[in-house]
Order: sequence, then C-alpha cells, then structure tokens
Amino acid sequence: MKRRRPVLLTVKQVARALNVGERTVYRLVQSGHLAAPRSVGGSKRWFRVDVVVYQYRLQRGDFELAEGRASAKRAKSRQGPQNGPKE
Repeated sequence: MKRRRPVLLTVKQVARALNVGERTVYRLVQSGHLAAPRSVGGSKRWFRVDVVVYQYRLQRGDFELAEGRASAKRAKSRQGPQNGPKE
C-alpha cells in the first residue's frame, strides 16, 4: 500500500480556503484555533488536514470567532480602567 504525501498549503491558499485575509490566518494560529505552520525551505506551509480540521471545528461551534467583540474588548482595554463619578 502506497503512503500518500501530506498536502501542504501556502498562507494564500489557506486564506482562500477559509475565506479570510492572510493576516487573519496568522491571527488564528496565534489564538490557537489553527495549527501552526511548518517551515519548508524558509517558507511557511500548513498541512491541508489541519485546515480541514479547523473548518470542521468551526462548523461544530467549538470556538467563537467574534471579530467585532474581540476588537471592542481590545479597544476597551486600551482605554484603561473606567473610573466612576467621584462622590
């Protein structure tokens, strides 16, 4: 029985498969939602199976990707602590 070689994808191919931007692919890796890429000849490549697993988990609802809420939280944290009115 012949063993198949794993299919490796570039960041552009992963972004296209997930319908997101290239930067978002790296954000997904940083957040732990998508497996980290492998270095192949100085460039980053993802196993196709890792992308398929991410898509499956996203459909199942294993994690929440609310960009709006995440952005709002970041903006709120940049404002610093909220001080109420002084009495």
